[in-house]
Amino acid sequence: MTLTPARRRRRLRPLLVATAAAVALAAGVTSWLVLGEPDTTATGGTHGPDKPAASTAARWAALPKGFRPWESSVYAKAAHGPGPLSLGDGGPTCRLSEAELYCGGSGMQVVRVDTVTGRVLWRADLAPKGATWDTYDGDIVGVHADVVVVRETLGGGGLSSVAPTYRLSALDATSGRKLWSRPLPDDSRLQEQAVAGGSVLMSSEDGRSVVARSPRDGSARWTLPLPAGFTCLFYDVDHRPFGVCDSFGDRPTDSVYLSVDPSDGSARRFSGPLLSPAFAGVLDGRLLFLESEESGELLSGDTPITRIVSLDPLTGTQRTTKLARPLQGQGTLVDGTLYVATTGEVAALSPETGKELWHTGTTLEQPGTPAVDRWGRTVYTVSPTGRVAALDAAKGKLLWESFPRAPQSTSGSLGEAYPVEGALVVLTGDGKLFGIDPGHPEHKPASG
Repeated sequence: MTLTPARRRRRLRPLLVATAAAVALAAGVTSWLVLGEPDTTATGGTHGPDKPAASTAARWAALPKGFRPWESSVYAKAAHGPGPLSLGDGGPTCRLSEAELYCGGSGMQVVRVDTVTGRVLWRADLAPKGATWDTYDGDIVGVHADVVVVRETLGGGGLSSVAPTYRLSALDATSGRKLWSRPLPDDSRLQEQAVAGGSVLMSSEDGRSVVARSPRDGSARWTLPLPAGFTCLFYDVDHRPFGVCDSFGDRPTDSVYLSVDPSDGSARRFSGPLLSPAFAGVLDGRLLFLESEESGELLSGDTPITRIVSLDPLTGTQRTTKLARPLQGQGTLVDGTLYVATTGEVAALSPETGKELWHTGTTLEQPGTPAVDRWGRTVYTVSPTGRVAALDAAKGKLLWESFPRAPQSTSGSLGEAYPVEGALVVLTGDGKLFGIDPGHPEHKPASG
């Protein structure tokens, strides 16, 4: 597999088509007014009895100590490290680890953001001297303990005829200091780098094997040859690496699965039906993937989800569950429930039966992946302009919606929500960040 050039932005998901009214509402509006007062009755929506009702007395948890609503940006000046690259049409994404937020993506160096104050604590000094937004990407692969793993794309942007190069780097999560760095081959059987089983999984120099390295010092722990003619993705299943390898030639064959012992890299290999869908999460030790009607078709913003494929990592057996109706949007699995957000709607489903537990209309355009607070009480979804919808997770009751917080982004990035204790951090498509009190979303951000 040849890695795609940096400027193709393969990680940016195609946006769903928004209604003209939603786009008009979003453009240029930055109001903090709320469409309605928060409703803690947790009733309404179309729902079933499968999930218990949330406690109305404890709907909104206590805010982190010292928290006040704030406004910041992934491009804000950092307390430590260099300034941001020249701004362009980059696509920021963030990872929440415990209560720490790390952001990277197209056209930017990785930053750490304080979720209580919104301050950018550090910006990684990894980009070459003279790099600009269209010649450098810093994509976060994962966070393990006190290490942030970054896949860098260097050069090859704009009108350059020079192919980009790639490397994998590890940063100290506290300081942003580089711990180690290794080049990545242009051609590899490992489709993406990953953090799984307590190790960083990356390509060998020849691209034919996966090497497990220590997150802290980069030392090699074991090497596993990958099947010829296949490209592999690795997932963390109960702290064990599990590989799904697919052939994408003119005549694709069955998938090859690799169940890996994280201690020494020994792997049990078996085959199963072709599997190339979108990974949703792990339920009772089984991997769940979202598929469209066409078998093995990769999901994008304009491809409806029609079924859930459950894969047993011990045997490779698959079980398919059809959804009650096609759902076109971004999905995530939380506490045994699949939540899907699309323009104008959020739905909750049972991944075991495909039954729809509830669905609720919203006014959000092009929402990102739903997020659920750690108590499983509230579901949040965000548009690229920073519009937020908050819903009761048990019954789907729409609690409140907000107006846009930023103009419509041209980057193709979706907005995302990150619940942090009793607070909520919101990322817009153009890289703005907001800290919100979900119990009082109408409160304006603190000045200074």
